[in-house]
Amino acid sequence: MLIPRALVTRKVRWALKDKGYNILKSPLPLDNEDPTWYAEKVDDIWKYLDDLAGAPFQEPNVLVIDDALQIIRDEDLRGSVWV
Repeated sequence: MLIPRALVTRKVRWALKDKGYNILKSPLPLDNEDPTWYAEKVDDIWKYLDDLAGAPFQEPNVLVIDDALQIIRDEDLRGSVWV
């Protein structure tokens, strides 16, 4: 299902989690004013993150959706998401 470029609000993060997505990835730098995130489903989040650590300078910015729901307020998370 394609969600048109929706802002990464708490409501959208919950909807993505309910659909089984567990990470958001962005190829843009962290200081980008309007990053674009792509929702993905990975079997083992921590293995995925460990695997990324083996390829320095090639890894995308990754946000774990559960973490984003627990610790990030809407006003602190910028950008929009595609799935």
